[in-house]
Formats: sequence, C-alpha cells, structure tokens
Amino acid sequence: MRAKIRKAVVLGAGTMGAAIAGHLAGAGVAVTLLDRPCEDGPAKNKFSMDGKKRILDPKSRLLYARSEGDLISVGNFADDLEKAADADWVVEAVVESLEAKRDLFAQVAKYVRKDCILSSNTSGISVNAIAEAVPAELRPQFLGTHFFNPPRYMTLLELIPAKETDPALVEAFAGFAEHRLGKTVLIANDIPNFVANRIGSANALLIFSGMEKYALTPAMVNLLTGSLIGRPPAGTLRSCDMIGLDIVQSTCVTNSVIENDPAEKDLMCGTGYFAAMIERGDTGKKAGQGFFKKSDGGEMMLDCAGGGYVPYEEPDLPALSVLGKKAPMKERIYAVLDSHTAAGDFLWYLLKWTFSYCANRVPEITEDFRTIDLAMQLGYNWTYGPFQLWEILGIMEIKSRMERDGIVLPAWVGAHLPEHGNSFYGGADFSSIIATPLSIHDPSLPVVWSSDEVILKDLGDGIGCIALATRGTVP
Repeated sequence: MRAKIRKAVVLGAGTMGAAIAGHLAGAGVAVTLLDRPCEDGPAKNKFSMDGKKRILDPKSRLLYARSEGDLISVGNFADDLEKAADADWVVEAVVESLEAKRDLFAQVAKYVRKDCILSSNTSGISVNAIAEAVPAELRPQFLGTHFFNPPRYMTLLELIPAKETDPALVEAFAGFAEHRLGKTVLIANDIPNFVANRIGSANALLIFSGMEKYALTPAMVNLLTGSLIGRPPAGTLRSCDMIGLDIVQSTCVTNSVIENDPAEKDLMCGTGYFAAMIERGDTGKKAGQGFFKKSDGGEMMLDCAGGGYVPYEEPDLPALSVLGKKAPMKERIYAVLDSHTAAGDFLWYLLKWTFSYCANRVPEITEDFRTIDLAMQLGYNWTYGPFQLWEILGIMEIKSRMERDGIVLPAWVGAHLPEHGNSFYGGADFSSIIATPLSIHDPSLPVVWSSDEVILKDLGDGIGCIALATRGTVP
C-alpha cells in the first residue's frame, strides 16, 4: 500500500519548509507554500515568496530543474489556509515551538479533508503533544515526518506515529516516501529528539565537555572526531559552526532535561564556555565566529579557558604519524587510545560514553539497535554507526575496558552477544542494512516496450524510464 499524494501544503517557508517544498516539487507534487503574513508593506506574501526565491536560486540546488518551480505557489496563513481543502498532505515546518505548532494545526484543521494526511516536521518536540491540537476525527491521519536538511540529498526520514495514528497510514506514507521521495524510512518512538538527533546531540555534548575536561584545542578535537573515527572529515566542531551553535544548543537542551541516569545527566549538562559562546552571539559561520573564525592574519580558534581566540595550530599526533594515513581504522584508533596522551584520554572518554549511551537507549528510542546505526549513517553521515564502530574495535575488548571503568551496560547487551558469537551483527556485512537505490536492471520492473536499441520500463507512480543501448552497453 502506498499513499497517493499529488497536492501538498507546506506550512512555513523558512530553511526547512522551503527545502521540503522544493523536494516535493522535484518529485512531481504540486505544492502550496505558506508562511505568516508580512505586516511591513503591501507584499503580504513576502515570507513565502522569499522562500520560493531560495528554492529557485541555482546555488541552493533544491530543484532538479528550474521548471519544477512552476509546481510551487505561495500564500500566507491569514488568507490562504483554505487552500488546504484539496490537499492530500499538509506538512508543518514552522519554528520549534509547541505553542506555535498547536495553534497552526488548530487553524488548518478547519479546512482539510478527513482523509488528508497531517504531519509535523518537528526535529524533537513530542508528536503526541502537537496532536492534542488536532481534532479527534483527524488524529488517525496525523504523524511526525522528520526530514533532514537538505531533504533532497539527505535520504533519512524519521516517521513518528502518535498514539492515535492509524498504522495503515504509517505504512502507506512510508511507501510513498520510499518510492516517490527516495527516502530510507525509520519508525521512531515519540521520545524527544527521536533517534538521530537524540544520539547526535548527546555525542556533541560529550565532545564539548571532553574538550574542556582534557584541555584540548578545537583543532585537536576536530581531528579526533572526524574521519579518524568514521565521521565527516570536517570534524564535529566545524560541522557545528556550519549548522549554527544556537541550533545545536536548542537540540542539546532537549536531551539534557530528559536524561534519568544521574551519570548521564552530568555528562549532558553542557559546559560553561559553550553557554558563554551562545550568550556572546558566537554562533558559528553565520555570525562570523564560533569554534573557528577567519581573520586578516589567518584562521583563529577558540581558547576555551580564556574565552577569546588564538591563532590556529595544526594538531600533532605522533601516534598517527607513525602509522600513516592508510593504516586500518582500528589500528589508528587504538594507536591514539593507547598513546597515554590527553588526546587518547579524550577519545576513550568519547567512545566509551557514546557506546554506553547508545546501548542504554534501546528500547527507549527504538527496539532495534540497528536503527540507531542506520539513523547516524543516513542522518549524520557517519561511515559507521556506534554499534558498528564498537564491533570494528572488538566488542569484548571495548566491553572489558568499559567495565574496568565502572560502566554498567544494559541487560540486553549481555543477552544478545553470546547468542550472536559475541557480535552485534553476527558477522553480517554492515552495508547490508542500507537500502540500495532503484536500478533499471531490477527484474521486478515491468517492461512496457523494448527493441534492440531501446527499452521502456515502468517505475510506478506514472513514471517511465527509457534505457538506451549502444554497441558497448546493454540496457
């Protein structure tokens, strides 16, 4: 079963709302993009028009072709909510405020059909709390749809059913998202920050606190939290600067107030220097400075102890220099862990608490640990999820080291490992958990017409694919 969605209304024309609208238009869905009315001047639709301009800007790369912009119309919440009357799907992407989301759903619910799908793109607010503003007869059609930015390129989509969401709707919408939007869908529990952001923000907080605890420079921390451990090569701190430290903070705050374990609550409480950065407005690239900044004299980096900036210095890790860049990941990580340096102590602090934290989130945020791995791979571009990295490093060795440090792992880990040869994946290939793209060679795709030179296949949803054969290729 797959939901039939031909018309959609996107509520909110900010960064995410505009990106979602562009992604839907690229998939052939007619979109009405609405935002709050502009009170300044005659252009009442200014905010939604600005959103469409960003979509059409070639630099944004939100569309496959500029002509797809013709599928996007604009309006405002005051005059145009009634346009939701013929929509198959209404998705909200306004500011992360429970009150704002509730107010908007209470208004738009007056106009939608009973079979219209309603969803929120919240990245961490309780979906059930938002659903309280939706009329009872529409709640079976309501769920959370958490896209990752930019949605055209980030394949992960977290679906979060509310208590009254119809399971058949979840299945149908997942089918639409996978086949029409090209998403890998994960079903998440309605727990603040869901799956990827729950783990990602906890990881960021561990890195922030570890940098202060072990008195490391941002340059060194970036080296330790980048490609060395299978994370994006930019490193965590540069990535946070690009995202915006205020946005990172808002997500982390959600995590810090829901931790029940006293040890984890202490870890997630944040740091004084990070709070000071937010207060000063040093929120990253958009503010001109965050953990790093450009200056006339060259790049500068944050001095956590002093609060100012010092000249950037390339980090020096002799343990890695001896091995060389082509050494296996496991060897490189253990070289740092066993180097008896502040860098090694930091890396062990980060890894042991990340592994412990993730293990303790099962079954709270998901029933299956593999969902966490997949969420971090697709939502945060980690090469390996936490359980995969743990396995690469040697599960029993890491487990032994953690236990020596007094870390108590949840019972499910002790039960799962012996049953699977002291392995999380039982020797399976990690890549097998990532969905492969649709291939023209898929034998399940119906052939509509063919000749020696051309073959036409039906991809579904009214989409055909023409493959051309030349002397050196086979369609």
